[in-house]
Amino acid sequence: VAQDKDELTAMKITHLVNCCEGNRYNQVNTNQEYYNDVNIKYHGIPAQDVATYRICDEFQSAVEFIDEALKSGKVYVHCQMGVSRSATIVIAYLMAKCGMDLMHATRHCRHRREIFPNSGFLKQLCDLNKNIYGE
Repeated sequence: VAQDKDELTAMKITHLVNCCEGNRYNQVNTNQEYYNDVNIKYHGIPAQDVATYRICDEFQSAVEFIDEALKSGKVYVHCQMGVSRSATIVIAYLMAKCGMDLMHATRHCRHRREIFPNSGFLKQLCDLNKNIYGE
């Protein structure tokens, strides 16, 4: 769906977060220029779905982008498979902006789709949970 501009337009998407930006294996090679003709604002994260990738370095900018986007539009957050990188970013958003701790944010996402953040991403979300909630 992420590269189908007609579908994104039909879904009334105004903002898009690509959690696997790039042209390597398991990445989706899009950028702001790709979406200019359909007026979608873009935020790219070149995350690799490996436990050693510091996705926590992307939390603040992604959370701020999503938060701003939801004030006036609709956001599509994606990665290659939709279960690890994008799920991690959405969970971080729910924790930072919606008052959910890690358990509730993860449950909220799992209730809507199958997700499985890798072990390194889960550790980074645990650290975020400690920073926000002291738990």
